[in-house]
Amino acid sequence: TDIVVQSFADRVFVTVTQIQKVGTMLFAVSEDSSMGEKRFDISTLVGRRDDPLLTLYARQLIEQIAKTGCDKPLLLAISLKDEGRESSTFQAIINIVVKLRCW
Repeated sequence: TDIVVQSFADRVFVTVTQIQKVGTMLFAVSEDSSMGEKRFDISTLVGRRDDPLLTLYARQLIEQIAKTGCDKPLLLAISLKDEGRESSTFQAIINIVVKLRCW
C-alpha cells in the first residue's frame, strides 16, 4: 500500500493506492453545525459512487483532521485491491495517515 499525505494552503490531499492508480477521488469537508457540533460532508468527485467503504475512509480521515483543529477540507484519492478491504487494513491505513500528519 502506497500512502502520500500533502498539505496545501487550501486542502489536505491524501493518496492511498494498492494498484498504483489514483482510483476514486472524494472530497470531504468539516463544518460547524448550528448546534456547535461538527458536521461532515463527503462527495465523490470521480470514480466509484457505489462503494460505502471509500466514503468511510474519507469520513474517518476528515474526522481525524478536524480533531487536530485543522479546518482544511480533504481531497482523497483511493484505490484498493479486494484484500485491502479488510478492517485491519482500514485501521492500519487510518493510523499511518494520522502519523504522517502534515496539516
